[in-house]
Amino acid sequence: MKPKFPIISIYNNAVDLIPNQTYLSKAKVLGVLKGNSNSIAFDSAGNKWSFKLTSDKISDNFITRFLANTFYNPTVDVIPEWKMIGEFEIDEIKSVLIKSIEKDEDVLTQFIDSEDIKNHVNKAHSFETIYNILNRYVFEYNEEEI
Repeated sequence: MKPKFPIISIYNNAVDLIPNQTYLSKAKVLGVLKGNSNSIAFDSAGNKWSFKLTSDKISDNFITRFLANTFYNPTVDVIPEWKMIGEFEIDEIKSVLIKSIEKDEDVLTQFIDSEDIKNHVNKAHSFETIYNILNRYVFEYNEEEI
C-alpha cells in the first residue's frame, strides 16, 4: 500500500513537498543510514504515513558510516517503505505545520514572515490549499507574484 501523491512530509520540524514517487527514488547514503523513522507524510487522500528509505547498495557498518559522515556521501537508488498510520483531519496537518513554522530557523520563513504563512495555513480548508500555500510561499517563492 502506498500514499496518494502529492504528499507533505515532515521530519524534525522540516517540511518537504513530494509531488510524486520519483522524488523518493534517490538519497544520500548518510540519509539512509540515519533513517527517517520520524518522518510523517500526509497524502492527498487524507491518510497519514510513516516511511523509511532503504537501499541494497548500502552496508550499515563503521566504514560506511565514517565515510558518509566525512567526505564520501554518494547518492544511491532507494526504495521507500510505507506504513499507513491512519487518517488525518485538516486541523492536524495545520497544527503540525504551525509547530514546524514556529520552530523554523529561517528555512520555511526565508521569503515570508512566519505570522503571514501561519495565517495562510490557518485559513486553509483542504490539503490541496495547504500544499499550494507551501509551494507558493516556501518552495517556489516569486516576489513579483506576491
